[in-house]
Amino acid sequence: LIGEGADAAEKLLALMKKGDTRIVKLQEEMQQDRSFAKHIWRDFVPRAALHFIESVDNPQYQCPPYLGIPQEAEQHVDKVLAVQRELDEKRADFADILRKIREELMGQLTQLRLKRRGIVVPMAGEGLPYFWLTAVRNVPDPELWQAVTDRDELALKYVTDITWQYVESRQGMSEPEDTDFLMAPQQRGFKLEIAFANSPFFTNDKLWVEFSWKSGDVQSKASGIQWKEGQCITARQRDIGAKGKATRFRTSMFKLFEPTRAASSGQGLWDDHEKLAMALHFKVEVVPNAVQHYCRDPENDGLEGNFDDDLGDDTDSDEDEEEEEEEEEEE
Repeated sequence: LIGEGADAAEKLLALMKKGDTRIVKLQEEMQQDRSFAKHIWRDFVPRAALHFIESVDNPQYQCPPYLGIPQEAEQHVDKVLAVQRELDEKRADFADILRKIREELMGQLTQLRLKRRGIVVPMAGEGLPYFWLTAVRNVPDPELWQAVTDRDELALKYVTDITWQYVESRQGMSEPEDTDFLMAPQQRGFKLEIAFANSPFFTNDKLWVEFSWKSGDVQSKASGIQWKEGQCITARQRDIGAKGKATRFRTSMFKLFEPTRAASSGQGLWDDHEKLAMALHFKVEVVPNAVQHYCRDPENDGLEGNFDDDLGDDTDSDEDEEEEEEEEEEE
């Protein structure tokens, strides 16, 4: 198009100024090349072995001319394919061994969790009174206790179990499914679930919240809470409309299971990131170390003497809550 030599650059500049169709086409092809290069670095390079093996049918492999591989180099390609097949076989063996170990250990962990639950909340007998409430109260985490209120503690009395598990989702990862369990925890979606027995506050037997990641940003969905009449913990009665929907929410860890701020017009709800921060307290600290926290102070259930589960109209705490809400709004 422009030849070679010292005047090549000048010729190219002149053609660009004239808007030559050949130059326009060249620019479009260069843009496509940049896009292709980005695809290579993001997807192809990490999965090069998989892509290459899937595209080759050895030993009938013939070098496509557009790859620019000379015919005399085919023998080297055959050698690297043979080695790559060995690598893939070993990788498959590795994943299979890890999967078997995981299945065995996960089965043992499940049995131990059920055994622990049988001691904490046995089918007959008293078990360990307010085990989960006490465990939560004993967690030395000020951020957790900024959200857990006295009203929340009344509801936590009825907790029978708290569990979490990874969500079986690819999460946009390129690795094979048999190695999903090796993904970093922060890259995997999970579901937190709290089970209750005979709660006087809501009809749900279980409350859950689930997290996933899309394009690097967290998203959540939750069970919602079916509050019994006059027993809503996350909102005052005066802030609940005729249709039972709250217009304003107050401090409570149970907002974890309410709609997100983006999905509701109610003031004071949490967004996905705030929900994730609260859920991680349970996933990372409360659940795996529940027995340890309980044993810090088994009598620390915060329920000394007589207590009443009926929240009433909460008139005694209205002024304090209004001050807290004003501070939150200022922030």
